[in-house]
Amino acid sequence: MFGVFAGWHYVFPRIAGYAYSDFLGKVHFWLCFIGANANVIVPTVFTRWIADDSDVFHIWNLISSIGTYVLLTGILVFLANLVSSLLGRGHRDAGQRGSTMENPVPRDCS
Repeated sequence: MFGVFAGWHYVFPRIAGYAYSDFLGKVHFWLCFIGANANVIVPTVFTRWIADDSDVFHIWNLISSIGTYVLLTGILVFLANLVSSLLGRGHRDAGQRGSTMENPVPRDCS
């Protein structure tokens, strides 16, 4: 999941010509990081097949459920950042003025 988001953040300014908000990008990363870890790592603390549904495990289920909502909030922040950039609120021609081999600046051809 993080690889897909990282690739999209890298390629999107070159495709669309608009840049993302750095602040919303950082908020998106941290919300997804915390939400994914709470959603995936917390259930591994206890076994999934519990013979008796003890009250001890309810707090872990609650933490995992909250992590799911935090992850969903991070994805919604990503989509809001995407829509905001596509509507032209990002920097125009972002990523198009580089001097690297993958995005060369043409020399004066006259």
